[in-house]
Formats: sequence, C-alpha cells, structure tokens
Amino acid sequence: MSTSPTPQSASATRDWSEMPDLILAIIARLLLPSLHDLYSLASVCHSWRALLRSLSPSLLPSLPPLLLSPPSSHLLTPMNPAFAFSPSPLLLPHSSSARFLSSSHGHLLFLPALSCLPLQPFLADVITGSHILLPPLPSDYHRFSYYYATLTAPPFSPSSRFFLFFSKFAFLSCHVSSPDATWTRHRYSPDISFIVHVVSFKGRLFGLNDRSRLLEIDLSSDQTPSVRFFKLLRPVHAPHDFDRWHFGPQLVATSDQLLLVLFVFNNDTNISMLYPDRRRVTKIEVYSLDWKRMEWVEVKALLDCAIFVDCAGKSPILCEKPENWGGESGCVYVAGPGFDRWRRYLLDENMIVPLRPLLFSTIPEPRWPSPIWIQPSLFY
Repeated sequence: MSTSPTPQSASATRDWSEMPDLILAIIARLLLPSLHDLYSLASVCHSWRALLRSLSPSLLPSLPPLLLSPPSSHLLTPMNPAFAFSPSPLLLPHSSSARFLSSSHGHLLFLPALSCLPLQPFLADVITGSHILLPPLPSDYHRFSYYYATLTAPPFSPSSRFFLFFSKFAFLSCHVSSPDATWTRHRYSPDISFIVHVVSFKGRLFGLNDRSRLLEIDLSSDQTPSVRFFKLLRPVHAPHDFDRWHFGPQLVATSDQLLLVLFVFNNDTNISMLYPDRRRVTKIEVYSLDWKRMEWVEVKALLDCAIFVDCAGKSPILCEKPENWGGESGCVYVAGPGFDRWRRYLLDENMIVPLRPLLFSTIPEPRWPSPIWIQPSLFY
C-alpha cells in the first residue's frame, strides 16, 4: 500500500531573505539596544544586513557606544556589557608604528611613521580589524605635519573622501573607493586658520576652525573648493577661553540639529602662576545652531539624551534615551588620557563641572594613546 509523501513544512522551504522589510524593521527595533543581537540579525543574509544598514539613521542614536582603550589592551569595552560585546582584543594592522589621526564612520584613521615608506594612510575597521589602504602620499608631501583626518561618508559609499589636514591654508583629499584615486591638494584663505573638525549634516559638509568659527566646505569643484565662514554667526567665546586642541571645539550632527561642544577654561590666576603653560577646564558647554537667527543658543539641559566626547577620535556621539541601556540623560561622558574608563559630567544651568577639574596644556600634544568612543561600521 503506497502512501503520499508528507509535505515539507513551511519553515523548511521559506526563503527568509525575502521577509518583508517592514517586519524586519520592527524586529530590529525590538532588539534595541542589544548590539550583539543586531549583529546576529545582520549575519543571517546579505539582504538583512543591507536593510539594517538602511535603518542606521534611526537605530544609531539608541545604541550604546563602545569604548576603545588602546594601546596595551586594544579592548572594546561596552558602556553596558549586558547590551553589547564582551571586551575583546582588537588587532590593528601597522598601528604600532603609525600615527593615529582620528576616528570616522566606525574606522580608525592612521598615517604610517616616516620610517615606513611609502607613506600610505590607511583605515582600520574597529570591529573586524580589516583595513583599507589609500594611495601613497607624493614624496613632496612627506615633510608636512598632519594633525587631523576624517571621512566625508562611509568607506563603501561612492562619494566617500578622505580629508587630511596639515596647515592653515590647505588640505589633501582622495576618493576612498576609487581604484584610480590620487591625492588632490585644496587651498583656501589663511584666514580660515586650522580646521579641527568636519561633519556631514543634511547633505552638506560643515567644519570648525580652532577658534570655534563655523565654516562650510563645498567640493563641487575638485580644484577650486569653497571653504567659507558663516559671517553672520558670532563665536560664543574668545579663542583663549576654551580648549582648542584636545577636547574641542567639536560638532555633533543629529538628524535635525547641529551642536557645538566646548570645554571652557576658568581664568584662575593661581593656576596661571603655578602652571604658566596650563589652564583649568571647569565647565562643558553645549550650543545648538539656530538657523533662522544664525546664532549659537546655549543648551541648558540635554533632555532624554547624552553626549560622548573624547580627545583622540574627534567624533562625538549623541545617544537618545541612554537609560534604556544603563546610561544617564543630561550628561556628557568624557574619555581622555589618564582616564580609567570615562568620567560623567552633568550638564545643568546651575552646575559647573562637578568632578575634579581637568588640566590641559595650551600647546598641542599627541592624543594617542587615549580612550576613544566608537560606533561600529555596520551602521554606516
């Protein structure tokens, strides 16, 4: 007596890569703030990973950042171990003999030592350790002292450029994803001074100089870029009133706001007498740009969010509802040289920085090794 074959179960024949995007998006948001679970979701197939990346703008603000503590341990330490990876070693190719410039879009940006010719900048993925080599710098550019670098977009983006800054009047750039990329030198007015931070906001590139002046960089023309000040926008402090080279000035770009973070000095005459080359940071100030009035407006309280700042990576992070993963709203989390992990500073109109005041030299010094806040490249 013959029997008909038993139909295969639906789960055995279903192509999970074709699950509707709406359902996957709901699942991804339910997994927040677990970075580990989101990575597991992304590892299922290419289409799920692509969707997760497209959801990044809405997911990133809800994720706790990771803290990279170099150089002896090279450990990634999550803000809350219950919601992220356990501390794990990070192997960075060539980093032991390279100069760290900054972090950008989940990557660390390095420049090899002059003894390692050809002088070829590279990007290292913070999670995987994989690296992207950029074209070697021309020999006539070896003599410059490079102080800052950044990416204009994630490395896999066709529009991604690597910016390399070295003077008050010029910087270098090259396309990251182009196989025939070459270095282009862009000149601008010396009045711009040193550009210390660049962010992308609503499709435009904004920067800060070392005096906290806001500027815009337009590279629609490769050979003649436009780097201009917002002339109607007045600085909130004189240049000698805040830290210019270690923790600031820095910009934080959110979905709808452009924020300015300053570490403000206290003009303490006793400190000036005991430490002539040092100043005391006693307050962290945050400002939001009012586009209609073209002025910086001080933020008195960070409602339902926190800001994470370091002095090495130069890529501050804003997180929403940090209580969901064990953080605290209204705070600025600071990582820097000599810090065991981080220090938390409350931002309140009636409060000056409550922890031990920080001392910084007024002369630029190497910022590596120093803890760095990181958001993984998967979400860029």
